[in-house]
Amino acid sequence: MMKQLIYTLLCFMPTFAFAQQTDFVIKGKIGQWCAPVRLYLKYVKDGTPTTDSVVLKNGEFEIRGKLKKITSASLILSRKPGLHWPYDELFLYLVPGVTTICSKDSVANAVVSGTEINLAYAKFQLAFTEIKTQEAARKSAMGIYRKLIKESLSQFVLLSALKSGSYISDYKQLDSLLREMPLTAQRSTEGIELSAKISRRQKIALGSIAPDFEQWDTSGKPLKLSALRGKYVLLDFWASWCKPCRAENLHLVKVYDQFKNSNFTVLGISIDVGREKWLKAIVDDGLQWLHASDLKRPNAAANLYDIQAVPTNFLIDPKGKIIAKNLSVTELENYLRSLLKEG
Repeated sequence: MMKQLIYTLLCFMPTFAFAQQTDFVIKGKIGQWCAPVRLYLKYVKDGTPTTDSVVLKNGEFEIRGKLKKITSASLILSRKPGLHWPYDELFLYLVPGVTTICSKDSVANAVVSGTEINLAYAKFQLAFTEIKTQEAARKSAMGIYRKLIKESLSQFVLLSALKSGSYISDYKQLDSLLREMPLTAQRSTEGIELSAKISRRQKIALGSIAPDFEQWDTSGKPLKLSALRGKYVLLDFWASWCKPCRAENLHLVKVYDQFKNSNFTVLGISIDVGREKWLKAIVDDGLQWLHASDLKRPNAAANLYDIQAVPTNFLIDPKGKIIAKNLSVTELENYLRSLLKEG
């Protein structure tokens, strides 16, 4: 089964408010696993990233909690203490009632049942995972979304997926799909939020001038993106707690060293809220480029650039124009080699 390659940023995930707090239950059976195998449930509660965990006993588990909102979550199976990337992971919604998770081996392959929204989300995922590659899924995304709209799949699930950028990020395509949905969906809270997202996406489309912002560097001094005009800039959104970001840093350091004397630099924008962890990650990973953050949730620059997951990057030319997005380190190296001479 094909799996999403982007590490989802939970603090940007969609929610839907209840009139009061309500109970959720996640239970089920994953193989015959016992201690030390543990399940971790990661979600956002009252604006704070939260992790619950439970040890499996003969594969069985149960996690209970209270929430004020329907909230996206990530369920991760770890066969040894702690969380280790790449994850054996399942995305789901925390909703009122009992959601059941069953699998013979892996949580990523689990069957979800028991709650309507999670059944709809499972159908949404299946529609895409039947396509074998990420690239093929992206090419087929418009047709798949249109089919699910015609089949009246949960408006909440569809709007949430579109807001999170699942397989479609082009603002024109997002606008087209929103207009094809019923007026009730367009006028819902999620529909209005998607419309606002489309406006933000239009401002960061390829060929657009990168929106300017000001954040504070590691010494507490203000730093504007526009201050770097005249250079090629990789605007890199990351976080100290993001394992894929930290793994990518190791390779990005080498590319930076290759081109740092050739009119190229990196501006790392961290969505951390803890200053000490942010600074420690910079030192530990040997990141010699510029760094800034407002250490707030949500980060204002990340909101401006509609960041739904980290790592996310934008390559900006000396005139301030966005010329590429979400380049892998290898793609970045090749791109820069075609533009610059190594220093």
